[in-house]
Amino acid sequence: MNVFAREPARDHAEHRASYADPQRGAHCFFRHSHAAMQRRFVELAEVHRMPTAFLHGNPHVANYAKNSKGAAMVDFDRARFGPFGYDLSRFMVSISLVRKDEGEGGFLHPAVVDALHRGYAAGCAAPGRPFAQMRDLRTKPTKGWQRDLVRYIEKRRAWGGRLAKHPIDPRASRLRRLLESYLESRDELH
Repeated sequence: MNVFAREPARDHAEHRASYADPQRGAHCFFRHSHAAMQRRFVELAEVHRMPTAFLHGNPHVANYAKNSKGAAMVDFDRARFGPFGYDLSRFMVSISLVRKDEGEGGFLHPAVVDALHRGYAAGCAAPGRPFAQMRDLRTKPTKGWQRDLVRYIEKRRAWGGRLAKHPIDPRASRLRRLLESYLESRDELH
């Protein structure tokens, strides 16, 4: 039984081929299963008891990227408000799927879960404070196209190429209302 109630045969042939990759296949399938995972999360978790928060919506290690200030989540096209536990559980599954050392053979090493918990709690308590980074990103130098959005789009890598083909006007009233709504939710309209 497919616990995500998702049939890979319906996916694009290129995606199905990537699922067969012994190293990246499981994580690739996971990345494409975000909607099914969200439905399953709502069935299994007591979401009515969780605080509502602004969610990334599709957090996984490939969306955690190097930037000029260290590292941060990117790709907020599925961002929305919802139960905070969804983003945490999805990110932990992603970490578990890409880890190199399975250690004790469980879902995640307890030290990883503890570090994620401490980082999340510290970030909620003081959002402006510096944060610890994943070791792999902390030790990598920042590439030119990672330093700012303009360079990323000019490089036309992956999503940068799509953004370059479909520019938006940041002054558009719809986008301004969306940003104001987000800032209001954080009590940051100033």
